Amino acid sequence: MDALADESLRGLAQASEPQRDAEILDFLFIGELSRQVGISARAIRFYEKEGLIQPARHGRFRVYRKSDESRLRAIGRLRALGFPIALIRESLDRFLNLDSPENRLEAIALVERHLATLDRRQAEIAEERALAQALHAELTG
Repeated sequence: MDALADESLRGLAQASEPQRDAEILDFLFIGELSRQVGISARAIRFYEKEGLIQPARHGRFRVYRKSDESRLRAIGRLRALGFPIALIRESLDRFLNLDSPENRLEAIALVERHLATLDRRQAEIAEERALAQALHAELTG
């Protein structure tokens, strides 16, 4: 088949599908999304299982919207800070809508509580380190 015929058949096939689910053109498949947000496809499926994202389906494929991309970027950032999944599930929408003064204040409070937790953990680690150094000195002494 020559290139002109091939092109015309392709155009006919596209025209015969009612807009080929026009919105599907704005969607990403999991591999594309994974590359764009820097989160593995396996982690994305895990976040779906945990209810943090709800991708649309197109046939047997998951398809992701721009809003899913934003949610995953926020999830990645909160995970990097050490937030547990349960806390992310409960607070994610606040972090995604910081234009609301209520949400901003709640997000600030969550981060402040997390900072306090990190400070406590750091103090515990410093205490354990001092004990380990004392034991080391005793053993090598």
